[in-house]
Amino acid sequence: MIKASRIVLILLSAAAVSATAALAGRQPASANESVDASLKSVLEAENARDVMEVRSEIVAAESSRVQVIQDSIDASVSESESVEESVSMSESESWAERVAVVQARASSIEESMSESASESVSVEESIQASIAESEAIAASEQASLEESKREESSAEESRIAEEQRRAEEERQAAALASQAAAQAPSETPAPETQQVAEETAPPETAPPETAPPAPATSGVTVLIGDSRTYGFEAYGLYPGNLVFWTMNPVTLGDGNVQAAAALVPAKAVFLNGVDDILNYGAGGAIGNYEGYIAAFQSMSPNTQIYVGAVVASTDPRLGEIPTWNALVADMCARHGWGYIDASGGVSPGAGDGIHFDGPNTQVWLNNIRAMAGF
Repeated sequence: MIKASRIVLILLSAAAVSATAALAGRQPASANESVDASLKSVLEAENARDVMEVRSEIVAAESSRVQVIQDSIDASVSESESVEESVSMSESESWAERVAVVQARASSIEESMSESASESVSVEESIQASIAESEAIAASEQASLEESKREESSAEESRIAEEQRRAEEERQAAALASQAAAQAPSETPAPETQQVAEETAPPETAPPETAPPAPATSGVTVLIGDSRTYGFEAYGLYPGNLVFWTMNPVTLGDGNVQAAAALVPAKAVFLNGVDDILNYGAGGAIGNYEGYIAAFQSMSPNTQIYVGAVVASTDPRLGEIPTWNALVADMCARHGWGYIDASGGVSPGAGDGIHFDGPNTQVWLNNIRAMAGF
């Protein structure tokens, strides 16, 4: 846009040109044309300058705008770099925090595992201690139970032995009385003599203490043994008054020896051994057995003696039966006693492992009778 001052100047210049032309005698039209030309020239010059100024201003404005844009771009780039650095720092810090968290978790897991392992060891030790304590208690209870059973068994054996002893005394007394009656003279003594005899004779229930051995009673065989031997009487296979048995080792069965010897039998078959092996072992009991039979022989020297082998047993405590039988065979050879092995056909497992059932007891007795000849 042309400034007002410039237009005034142009107009003044045009007026001056017109006046000059008038003074020179030129026509006003020409003067006017000259003014118009000058004015046009001035205007064109002014327009050119204005265009330049406008261009300059546009260039300056554009440069300013470009600078502003550049500044904005630089600022954006700087901000982006700052943001990137911030993001990078944030990411670094985030990774560091994550690593720290992972390490903390790993450390916590290791500590937990260590504590768990320690607790496991402690629990295992506690369990082992409890097991050991339970085993000790069980062993103590088992020992107490076994001891109680032994005491009960001993008491029962003592009771049975006492009852047996009394029964044997009664049986011995009855046998002696019967024998005395059989050997007495058939004649009836005079009244005075009979009265004196009745006054001086001991009671029939008490056997004479110093009676001399009588000759063997023909046909009578006694069986002397342990609870296995009692089966002959219990099953009704042999007369009970000829069966002498005990549930104890022979050292506690002297009453049987005396009672059996008092009958002065033709034959005596000894069948002990089970209780002796259980209490003393084969080697520790054979001497007692030998003295037991020798005592009977001294009381009834005319009795033919047989000693039976112990029949095998399924009870693991009687594993020394073969050793015992070998010792018995040697003992019989030294004393001239008959050794018989009557175990043929007898099933050891047919009873309770020690005692036999009825049929096997019958087989055993049949074998004994066949070998001893009664």
